[in-house]
Amino acid sequence: MNLIIDGVNVEVRADQSLLDIAREQGLISGKLSSDPIIAKIAGRVFTLNYVPLRSKDVTPVRESIRKAVAASNGVIRLFRYSDPIGRDAYTRTAQLILLIAINTLWPAAQAKMNCTGGTGMYIKVTGVADFDAE
Repeated sequence: MNLIIDGVNVEVRADQSLLDIAREQGLISGKLSSDPIIAKIAGRVFTLNYVPLRSKDVTPVRESIRKAVAASNGVIRLFRYSDPIGRDAYTRTAQLILLIAINTLWPAAQAKMNCTGGTGMYIKVTGVADFDAE
């Protein structure tokens, strides 16, 4: 199956994730600013774990490939940290990881993200006496 990823025609095998495809295409450098973070397909946002073509979709029983890929005519756009949508996805993921870490280390804690500003996050943690941001 052929997909157009960031304007480049790419041959994709069944059960390859977008991350696998990005690695094969040399799009993963280890640099946050240039590595893809998320993908947009037919107006929907997907993680790089998304598999555009699954083995079961290749069988003659199925009439179509994954809905999003079919709707986009195989066009996929990758977003990086330098893109506003990529930066937002990265920031929200970091926020979620932080809240999960607080919940794991202090199960009785109540963590509330009051606001974010620029690159700062302001979180209020209550319900535990031994909480220390460090």
